[in-house]
Amino acid sequence: MNIVNVEKTKPSHAHFEMVPVTSIVEPPRPLRLNPQEDLNDLVQSVKSSGGVLEPVLVRPISDGLYELVAGHRRLLAAQKAGLKEIPAIIRRMDDLEATIVALTENVQRKEMSDYEVAKALKSLVDRGLTPYQLCKKLGKSHMWVYRHLQMLQLEKIFHNPGVMEKLTERHARVLLSASEDVRGRLTRMVEDFIVKSGRPPSVRLLRRWIRELTSKPDVKRDKLHYSRDRGRSGEAESRVYKPKGKHKAQPH
Repeated sequence: MNIVNVEKTKPSHAHFEMVPVTSIVEPPRPLRLNPQEDLNDLVQSVKSSGGVLEPVLVRPISDGLYELVAGHRRLLAAQKAGLKEIPAIIRRMDDLEATIVALTENVQRKEMSDYEVAKALKSLVDRGLTPYQLCKKLGKSHMWVYRHLQMLQLEKIFHNPGVMEKLTERHARVLLSASEDVRGRLTRMVEDFIVKSGRPPSVRLLRRWIRELTSKPDVKRDKLHYSRDRGRSGEAESRVYKPKGKHKAQPH
């Protein structure tokens, strides 16, 4: 593996301009899988304030054209709001620096899913960066980098990127801790839950499913049903599978 000299990725000279929205193009491999999710509030904010308040970051790629490095949601909101121009910081940088800068900003803003972060980290590792260099550039711990990279093991289990996007690295740790004999059923339960509710089950619920599947290995999936599960707030936050069965009548 070729070790990349991260010192070469120090920020170069940059300047500020108002750039035509039509002059900014998306990168060939954007870090975010679905940057348009939950964009309505940002569009309304752009309209009410008369423009984008915080500049996007771009790099020049040809005469009059720029590639977006950071600020995908701001650019999309500007387009949907009908803006002609957007404030931009223009900086010359190579592909590696652009990826590192984009990932750093998105991690700081918490605008990427854990799965998107994991894929971006893997792309940097494939280009020669070591985990130590990733920690240094992103200001994150070695454990943070390791746990996100570990999440990619779930790609062997879940083949739907939409499902992966909903999961966090905490979900990944719990799912990967499950034994092989229950992981298949557990995977289908997670997929069903996300399809029906549009969100992932809580980590607490995942652990409960594992306990139930482990203690009752002969229970078939078609004999399981949903029941309410209450979170710490006291509100019914999740649904949990429990085996169906006859219930004894309670004395009155």
